[in-house]
Amino acid sequence: MGISINDSRCDLFKRFYPLNLIEEEYLPQLAGKSSIVLVEAGTSLLNNANTLRLHYLVEGDIEIRPSFCSDEQLTDNQGSSDIPLEEYIKSGKTITAATDCQILSVKADFVDELLTRCHSKGYKLVCETEQHSNIADQMVCRKYKQNWLETFLLSSLATQLHISKLQELIRALTEIDVKAGEVLTKCQTPGEYFYVIKEGIAAIAAENNRELHQEWIKLGAGDYFGDEALVANTMHNVSVIMVTDGVLGRMPGDLFNEILKSSLLVPMFDEDILLSVDQSRCCCLDVRNTVEYRHGHKKESEHLPIDFIRENIARMDPDMTYLFTAEGGRRSVLATFILRQAGFEAYYSGNSISM
Repeated sequence: MGISINDSRCDLFKRFYPLNLIEEEYLPQLAGKSSIVLVEAGTSLLNNANTLRLHYLVEGDIEIRPSFCSDEQLTDNQGSSDIPLEEYIKSGKTITAATDCQILSVKADFVDELLTRCHSKGYKLVCETEQHSNIADQMVCRKYKQNWLETFLLSSLATQLHISKLQELIRALTEIDVKAGEVLTKCQTPGEYFYVIKEGIAAIAAENNRELHQEWIKLGAGDYFGDEALVANTMHNVSVIMVTDGVLGRMPGDLFNEILKSSLLVPMFDEDILLSVDQSRCCCLDVRNTVEYRHGHKKESEHLPIDFIRENIARMDPDMTYLFTAEGGRRSVLATFILRQAGFEAYYSGNSISM
């Protein structure tokens, strides 16, 4: 028996975002609301783009032109072809078929409806093992485990990334199995990996030991860790230990820097600050400790040590631009990362920071 059109279409959906977040049971319905369009080379695409449909490059090459003097080519096997073509149109680019192409077209409102159905399903708590019953309130059901991705996509980190970078991140995660009691990161050791929990529960501990404490902060499916040590190229300030068996997505530090760090951390130089930032809405912060600050600091800077950034983040003005001084070095880079994750406009001074 041959493969039906619907079956092959359902497999195709798994290539594209956000179609790959829709549960498999709904994919046949989505297939009924989609079509494959054949486009000849030289044809302009999405000239009258609207929000009614999403379009994806299935096969062939397209030319993306940001201006008349430059262009880039996108092929169906590139990572950035996983996102809707509408994303390029939003930024003012034009798209032309460089070769004969196949384009997947899907009803946007039906995609939204199916995603809503997936998210609204109730979760039922189940206990993992008797030996960990003391943290039963933190246990994650099987259904929740399958939806680590949707939890991660709502995180402060993921919401600040461009959709193409988010897709790169997800593809770069290598899946590994871990056991209860396994130490994933050790306090005061260099950062090597960025982690996302796909299944299971981990705990954050301030010291290196395996004894489970009730007061430890628990991490579940969709939570991530290891990012701050990589951002600042420094030591872990906590240990992370698995409480249950689980599955992690892991990314080495060099890929983290290429995909995440370069996207979220933007240096700003003195000349740029004067030209592009409203000085009345700019706050210059020095995140060093009190002794260092008193020893010497920029006249216009305010003192807010790195340890207090998180504690005071709720009090910070979201309409301000925050600039962290070069004197803070890696701590300024880390402070920038913390605020950028939270949705603030934040930069570190690049005049004398070398990472």
